[in-house]
Amino acid sequence: MRTGALLLLLFLGGCIIVIDAETAAPPIPPPSSLQCCWQSEELVKVGYAEGELLLHSIAALQADQLTLVILDSLGHRQLTLSYDGSSIQALSAPPGWDVRFNHYLLLAIFLHHSTTALWVTGNSGWTVSQQGQQKSLLYRGKTRVTLDYSHSENNLASKRTVRFADYPRTIEVTTLSRSPL
Repeated sequence: MRTGALLLLLFLGGCIIVIDAETAAPPIPPPSSLQCCWQSEELVKVGYAEGELLLHSIAALQADQLTLVILDSLGHRQLTLSYDGSSIQALSAPPGWDVRFNHYLLLAIFLHHSTTALWVTGNSGWTVSQQGQQKSLLYRGKTRVTLDYSHSENNLASKRTVRFADYPRTIEVTTLSRSPL
């Protein structure tokens, strides 16, 4: 179990995410802004120079709560995040986990499940662009998060590659199942 936590820390949290006024992450919309209520199971591949790390994630949305659980390849819980619209709570995380990455993980979920207008409010500087198989969240014209979509041969599994502006690794997410709660 400690080996899984260490791997997760090295490959997901091992990179510094720089946040300043120009590259600040947008506020995450409230869970109630997404269509309620569902649970999804996903396969997550984190690419790095020497290979890839395989993880599983389970995301569940209830009326005012989004929960994300990340499991290692043996099914051991590595990270649990709970978001209620006002704060992100890490209910469990590997030792030394960079909590700033929690925000980015939830952003990717919201960007995937939301409409393009969700973050566009007033003069916030945030916009969402959707062109073909790509959906991006931009701040003042600079891309912060990008989702590139592809579909499996049987077109049942949703597959997307997630890229964060301040995170050099490639994260590939394949939805294995999604069911209403």
